Amino acid sequence: IQNLSHRRPALSPRLPRRTRRQRPRYCVVTKSEAKNLIRQCATGAKIEDYHMTETHILQQSAGNPRAIIEIVERLRKEPAVTRSAVRQVSHTGARNQIDLTVVVVLLLLTVVAARFFMRGIGSMEGYVLAGIGSAILVGIRFFMYRFKR
Repeated sequence: IQNLSHRRPALSPRLPRRTRRQRPRYCVVTKSEAKNLIRQCATGAKIEDYHMTETHILQQSAGNPRAIIEIVERLRKEPAVTRSAVRQVSHTGARNQIDLTVVVVLLLLTVVAARFFMRGIGSMEGYVLAGIGSAILVGIRFFMYRFKR
């Protein structure tokens, strides 16, 4: 007789676990889908060099469909889409961003530790400066979490 107690029941499938470090992936389309989206959005626009426009939009958007739509809508507002107008258009939404929350929290911990260190060695000036610094960093941390996207 085979022992099947170590197996999971068939009704509860194993779902992939998200770790704390994983972030949800944003919707990124393939190059052919992005080209189709550009073609659909740019229908009826007077474009001087379509191939250059398409290449520039693909580079700026990094496959983000929202960025593609926003860039094309910005270009459609031009009376005629020239090469110089295409070169001037940029979109920052598709670029990677750096999360500095960890740096601010570590800085806050360092300032609070310095406050207690200054108190321990009897330096009242250092204690006051560290207290002011910790108050400023607590305010920064509050606003960072408050206005987080």
